[in-house]
Amino acid sequence: DEIEFAKSFTEKNFPDKSKIIISLHPGAGKIPNRWNKDNFIELIKKLYEKYECYFLITSGIIDKEITDEVRDQLTVLGINCTVLENTQIRKVGAVIRMTDLYITNDTGTLHVAGGVDANIVSLFGPTHGYEWAPEGEKKIFIQSPTDNINDISVEEVFKKSCGLIDSC
Repeated sequence: DEIEFAKSFTEKNFPDKSKIIISLHPGAGKIPNRWNKDNFIELIKKLYEKYECYFLITSGIIDKEITDEVRDQLTVLGINCTVLENTQIRKVGAVIRMTDLYITNDTGTLHVAGGVDANIVSLFGPTHGYEWAPEGEKKIFIQSPTDNINDISVEEVFKKSCGLIDSC
């Protein structure tokens, strides 16, 4: 059962209930849809400084390289993160739903997060958020001013993320 898996996973990996859990997906099957890993690392640093929170990174088989790089850089910085990788998609959705915020590129798990009504900040470069981003309360998409996703600033994602976290 997906909900039982998610409860067990979050209790094991995020035991302090006073801390928020921010989940992220730095990968994407299409390289132009990937916000640079260094942007994710800088964003995580800023969020950690502000909230002293838990971090979860979701990852599929095609995301392993970028996920490992982000995790390794965070370890050097003394920031712990848990990686949920190669897990059945229904279980991934249940875990995402239990987190306080999901920050993601335009990729499959974005739509899973929308389907489970997670709080989402989604990032769009060459694709259009007005067409593809999940709609609803506490779902924000950030569209690059150009077709290059890396023209989205860390500061903009940080401000939008804080706005959603602080409104929960």
